[in-house]
Amino acid sequence: MVFDWNTLSGEIAYGDEIEKLLGFSADEMRGGSERLRDVIHPGDMEAFDERIEAAIATQEPFDHTFRALRRDGIEIMVHAQGCFFLDRQGHIGRMVGFLKDVTRERTAERAIQSANEQLEQRVTERTSELARANIELKNSALRQAAISRLGQRALAGQSLDELMLDAAKTLQEMLPSDRTSVLQYDECEDTF
Repeated sequence: MVFDWNTLSGEIAYGDEIEKLLGFSADEMRGGSERLRDVIHPGDMEAFDERIEAAIATQEPFDHTFRALRRDGIEIMVHAQGCFFLDRQGHIGRMVGFLKDVTRERTAERAIQSANEQLEQRVTERTSELARANIELKNSALRQAAISRLGQRALAGQSLDELMLDAAKTLQEMLPSDRTSVLQYDECEDTF
């Protein structure tokens, strides 16, 4: 939808599609920039004003997206683009531009962003789970190898005392432990 803002009089002329965009007729939107400000969401007013001031100061094209409240109370996202036309003295005389409803696009962008954030979180969680599983598999393989070595030593005829010392040493290496020991139960004394 096209607009033409006369910066000297402050009036804004809107194209015929203003009613489709905001629910207000062109006559109802008379009143210049103050009337336009009536439909801009209060939470976006400060950023809108700052962007207008920056465009006027630099005379660069205006390009800004803001929330607007339609006549029916529905909040929409409006993308505004405009270029200034200067008079013969180099002063800003008008801004001509377009207003476009970009609600669907912004909603889709937010949905995609949210989906990406959720996906990244799931990838992080899954990567962490896989790392833990990998560590557990390595630890399991180390335990199986240690048990196998002890079994081979037992089958090779290693004495029970030597086998128990090897088992204690192997446990100390595999577990986060400073000390291990083998205790022998004495039935007569009922002690270890």
